[in-house]
Amino acid sequence: MIVNKGNKGITMNFLKNKLFKNIMSLIVLQGSNYIFPLLTFPFLVQNLSEGGYGVIVFAIALMQFCCVFVDYGYNITATKDISIHKNNFSKINEIYNNVMSTKIALSLLVISILLVIFNLFSNFKDYKVVFIISLLILIGNLLFPIWLFQGLEEMKYITYFNILIKLVVTGLIFIFIREENDIYLAILFQSFSYLLPGVVALFFVHLKMKFKLKINFSWSSIRREINRGKHIFLTNLWINFYSQGPLIILGFFATATATGYFGIGQKLMGAFYGLSLPFSQAIYPYLCNLFENNKVAFRKKLKSIVFLFLILSLLSAGLLFFGADFITKFVTDESNPKIIILVKIFSVIVFLAMMNTIFARISYSMNMKSRVNRGYSIAAVTFLISTIIMTNFLVEVGMALSLLVAELTVLFNNIYNIRSSLKFQDLKQQNERTRISI
Repeated sequence: MIVNKGNKGITMNFLKNKLFKNIMSLIVLQGSNYIFPLLTFPFLVQNLSEGGYGVIVFAIALMQFCCVFVDYGYNITATKDISIHKNNFSKINEIYNNVMSTKIALSLLVISILLVIFNLFSNFKDYKVVFIISLLILIGNLLFPIWLFQGLEEMKYITYFNILIKLVVTGLIFIFIREENDIYLAILFQSFSYLLPGVVALFFVHLKMKFKLKINFSWSSIRREINRGKHIFLTNLWINFYSQGPLIILGFFATATATGYFGIGQKLMGAFYGLSLPFSQAIYPYLCNLFENNKVAFRKKLKSIVFLFLILSLLSAGLLFFGADFITKFVTDESNPKIIILVKIFSVIVFLAMMNTIFARISYSMNMKSRVNRGYSIAAVTFLISTIIMTNFLVEVGMALSLLVAELTVLFNNIYNIRSSLKFQDLKQQNERTRISI
């Protein structure tokens, strides 16, 4: 018994150290995803103008929305599968091949559709080259298997070369972007920050981790993977419908300047919201294992995790709200009242989005994929209805308010789902104890 307790203690310490290392790696990785763009963000706005910047954020938002179709929820489903089988090399290699094959097939379909859209719709004609270059973002996303690294809880490797590439790309932007006509170089450099990490990660997986990619376009295999991830995919689709969707809608129906204003506010929101992502991403595999193996310990951890995120989200939202005027002037070189209003609205959205992220991860670990999907689908419909009303009168400000309403809808749904699930588990345990006593 003493030996078992000792082994258990060593194992728990190892898990805690591993969890801490992965959180730190994800903090650095996620930080680089936001810090480097934030460094170039004011520079691009001032050199490309709000209109030119609006085109850039429209193109990136469109690609990130399309990435949802390529990812198809594998950042959740594949991460969980790999975390469960992380000591079985052949099983992980099988998962890797199935997921990558499906993602390649989805990428080819999405790129084909986008090329048709670029040639048919007038909105893309003036900056057609910009949108074609932005397809590199989609390819980079395909090649970068973050779900593999997260599932194996080996985040440190991808962190190093990610930072190096982003550092180089940031330098290129500051050196070469000087006027509005440099918009093509701007989107090329932005796309490199997605493409190059994907290329390096692909070689790393094959040469260092020894996983071999064998593309299998078997329809039965692809259909099986699609069916497995459909709830997560739909959830991510709804989330991106009201996160990337606003920029796409404004890009189609509003001016480039209005799109640029909204893009500035959303970019600042993303920077503060991004503070929570390393924690939620690193905690997720840990929660999955805990829920499967020790539900009592899982419940004990929930309160401390939720409390941590509550403090983090309040601090992030408060900094953005009270610093709105200063931050806006720093980014745009002017105190623009409309952008300041947008930033303050987005500060409230930061709080809601951060809480929703951890609640969604908790729900996924408790096998409530369909419930989460239903909540986000309701929020997407709510967003669409409020967008039609508010955007018609308030344009970009109305769009931000619609986004706030959607996040609030998700928050209420997430809280209800988790509470009801925990109560159900309590009732189930109580019934089992009663049956045993009888």
